[in-house]
Amino acid sequence: RSYSGLSLFRYMSCPSHKKGAIKCLGVLSDKDYVSIISFSDSVKIHQPMTSIKNKSTIINAITASP
Repeated sequence: RSYSGLSLFRYMSCPSHKKGAIKCLGVLSDKDYVSIISFSDSVKIHQPMTSIKNKSTIINAITASP
């Protein structure tokens, strides 16, 4: 399987984008991996690459990010 990046939202500070990102997790399979990264003047890794099986960790990273 090849990897392709998918940007789910542009501004993490918008609550509706966070809800959308969390909802998108539901379409991923147990074989998928996710990382949460924000880009501005610098790059910040909120959640390093992790298996979708760690869904609660991923959701926490989404909701905790500014």
